[in-house]
Amino acid sequence: MDVDFSSEWIRFVNKLNHFHDQKEDYNLSIILDHLSVMISCQASYLIKVKEDKLDWSTYKVWGDKRLLLELSLTALHQEVIEKGQKICKDNYKLLPIYNHNKLVMIFGVYSDHEIDKTLYNHLEAMAEIGYQRLLKNQIIQQLRTSERIFRLTFEQAGSGMCQTTLDGKIKFANSKFYEMIAYTEIEAMGLRIKDLTYPEDWEKDQVLKQQLVNKEIPFFSMEKRYIKKDGSLTWVYITVSLMEGDALEEDILIGVIQDINSQKELEFYRKNQEKALENIVKERTQALVSVNKALIDAHKTKDLVIEELKEAKKALEIMAVEDPLTHLYNRRYMMDQLSKEAERFERYETPFTIIICDIDYFKSINDAYGHNCGDQILVSLSQVLKNALRKIDVLSRWGGEEYLILLPEVDLEAGIFVANRLREIIEKRVFHYLDEILHLTMTFGVASFKTGDTIETLIKNADDALYRGKNSNKNCVMS
Repeated sequence: MDVDFSSEWIRFVNKLNHFHDQKEDYNLSIILDHLSVMISCQASYLIKVKEDKLDWSTYKVWGDKRLLLELSLTALHQEVIEKGQKICKDNYKLLPIYNHNKLVMIFGVYSDHEIDKTLYNHLEAMAEIGYQRLLKNQIIQQLRTSERIFRLTFEQAGSGMCQTTLDGKIKFANSKFYEMIAYTEIEAMGLRIKDLTYPEDWEKDQVLKQQLVNKEIPFFSMEKRYIKKDGSLTWVYITVSLMEGDALEEDILIGVIQDINSQKELEFYRKNQEKALENIVKERTQALVSVNKALIDAHKTKDLVIEELKEAKKALEIMAVEDPLTHLYNRRYMMDQLSKEAERFERYETPFTIIICDIDYFKSINDAYGHNCGDQILVSLSQVLKNALRKIDVLSRWGGEEYLILLPEVDLEAGIFVANRLREIIEKRVFHYLDEILHLTMTFGVASFKTGDTIETLIKNADDALYRGKNSNKNCVMS
């Protein structure tokens, strides 16, 4: 039988080019149809081989099925699997198909005429190329799915996220960022970060950015003001990291932006308090860098992308409840725990008490030794408090140098006892910074939940007690 192989190859390749939008069953049927028509057989089939066994779930038949049912081919199939060579018996021919020297498919034919060796070679090559295209399409579909998952995670993040070039041009941002600056995505096209930054904040932004580009620092964080579309200002806390690599067209800057207007308003009304701004987004940038890198590496292997996305999700879940400096629980987590305890009280009248405590003269420490010393003191003090509490007690960094402690199943009298014990431990503790020896004291406000209370009134009662202690002699316990 004469076959124009050049024309058959062109037709076959054209069919393969339409595979990427089709399912595997359809693509297998296309391969089987083309090979069968090419050799003019009466009946044929394709079946996959997995772990040296036939996978009947992939059985695809072409032509007169009755011709294939008249003869049991089990023994012939097993012979092909074991010997790895084509088998011919009567009018039946079984052709093994390999992928990287591994048997992956068997092409079976029922034909009442001989098939020459040249035609066999072309069939074998076409079937192998078709199988390779199937594998490629599977990987492409998996990569597309991974990319959709990443973009969904990026878009639904609770913070604003923005990618820019080194000269500040916005390349990509999520809807939370556009909401902060009151621009639509289309309106923001062509804008640069300089256009959005309040002039007084721009110089510090540029100094830190240059240190980042020079790799003098791994990332930088700062408070700054954005100019919204209507000309008004909004306060944000931004953490910026540099992402570079051979897979990128150019180095980019990745910013994670947190809206801090409410904190700024609180600072305005509490002039005698230190800034209570929490540094809650530093490590979140590193998670975003990992996610971006995972997306780039996804074009090499789908498994690595999936693993990176799982790790990024886990990191985001941790950062949602953890203070990045002290690794204690943050305000959001504590509010959830207080709500649960209030529900327990309403159902079972189980008592619970809270303690709000604050470091005395903390501003003097920062002024005398610098903020690095203040941060180290907060880390050390957090560990001391944690070690002094029970496992069921919940310790959180409430803001700045202020802590809130939840004591489940503890009444007011016992809570006062705990607070006094903590006060004595801190008073006797010696803290070190470089060559300096530092002594601290803390003031404590204690309040217990009672019938008719809300979480807000409970916190206010403890806060009022704390401020009475602060306005007294400090280093005391008030309830």
